Amino acid sequence: MPSSSSPNPTSLSQTKWKHDVFISCMDCFQHARSGFRYHLLCLLQSAGLDVYKDVYGIRKELLQTYGFSYTPLLANGGLSLLLKIIEGCRVSIIIFSSDFASSRWCLEELEKIMECHTTIGQIVLPVFYNVEPWEVGRQRGTFGDAFQELLKRVSATKDKRKRWGRALTKAAELEGWPLTDSLR
Repeated sequence: MPSSSSPNPTSLSQTKWKHDVFISCMDCFQHARSGFRYHLLCLLQSAGLDVYKDVYGIRKELLQTYGFSYTPLLANGGLSLLLKIIEGCRVSIIIFSSDFASSRWCLEELEKIMECHTTIGQIVLPVFYNVEPWEVGRQRGTFGDAFQELLKRVSATKDKRKRWGRALTKAAELEGWPLTDSLR
């Protein structure tokens, strides 16, 4: 019987990927200032990979393609569509920054990414952008401060808060890459 932390080989072989890569980060515009996300996106696309780009203003055609009705999705802020898209990506790259944990949206993405890592074998590649992996895993430092501020701001069940914390810890334990502004 496979362990709960390893992907199910049967579901992995049956998965039909809609995109090669999903990039999760707090604010694509913030990271555009450093050029990192932009250069990463260009590199992946020049290698011939289909990268899903989460941009503001989701088009109606895209919603219908994934089987969502337009009105309810807008009421849900687009999150349900995004979680469905994450399921269809072979690889997820998570760019952890000091403000990543200040976004409920990012934590919902992360929780789904880690679920897909476990259940369907999605490859997860963390990038630690001006934060240390231990800060993410233990929710400490400026990263932890942002997480605590979010928990004060939003109404989330105790179970949901624990799931976010576990997802952060598991993601931080994966092999990843540190990146600082000085490495630009």
